[in-house]
Amino acid sequence: MNEILDEWMGKGFHPMVMIDSNSEITERNLNEFTERNGLHDIITTGREMEAPPSYARGKKRIDFLLGNDHIQRAVINSGALGLYDGLKASDHTMQYVDLDEKLLFQDDTFTPMPGFHREFKLHDIKRKTHFQETLQKRYEHQNIAKRVNDLATRLENKPHLDETDITAYNDLDDEIVELILSTAKRVGRVDFGYQRSADLCIAGKTIRLHKAILSCIRNDIKYTESIESLANELNHQLPDDRDEINVRQAIANVNEAWKAKRIVEKEDGERRARWLEDICREIARETGQDADKTYQAMIKCALSKG
Repeated sequence: MNEILDEWMGKGFHPMVMIDSNSEITERNLNEFTERNGLHDIITTGREMEAPPSYARGKKRIDFLLGNDHIQRAVINSGALGLYDGLKASDHTMQYVDLDEKLLFQDDTFTPMPGFHREFKLHDIKRKTHFQETLQKRYEHQNIAKRVNDLATRLENKPHLDETDITAYNDLDDEIVELILSTAKRVGRVDFGYQRSADLCIAGKTIRLHKAILSCIRNDIKYTESIESLANELNHQLPDDRDEINVRQAIANVNEAWKAKRIVEKEDGERRARWLEDICREIARETGQDADKTYQAMIKCALSKG
């Protein structure tokens, strides 16, 4: 790690280290590491706060966000979430820090990519298709086609346009533009990844739930609001009486949830394969390229996920 930090700091970067150290920051090895590289615990340094223990099985804080003086000066806010908040299946708490971008990126070592470059582009086949389908549904819901035709017919038969006609035209035009922009913004925020069926999503959430229950039972702590919310979402009845379930049974439930997910994955791989085939055909239509090799590679990857 020291060599990696030396390399990137030598290039003018300011690395931020996210670490599960298995020790407190005052213990010798970690203390030597932070002093050698000029790093600070940016969660608490310069702030009147004491971060809570960062994992369920102990009372120590062993998870840290470390940065040098440049990063430390840009810290606006920092802290730690409660156990099972954020990433629900982890037995560690989530650490967070808010940074002032103007202070952080004031030099030329790194220029963040503008937000509009990270969102919706026409060459992104998946997002473009999703945009077209979503916009069509919203057009139908708002009855846009009929309203445009009705307005066009009415205006064609009038020798002169009055203020009411102009207002009607502008209002409908503004509504259409707003529908397009809001749909594009919504699609731009979507992280498609691989296509996943609803059954696979439920199977994954069920694993998370049983792992969280196991952690609560093993550490003799109450169910959190996040666990109760996930249980309600899955229509799963949490054991009210801890005598109804022990650690061994909780582990068995986790294993059964994994088995159920693997069964779903086998079918889901075939669904992803059909979906990827549609994407490849769309690419071929849009670009005129032979997408066969790409298709075969995507199919192989999709099936391997199952």
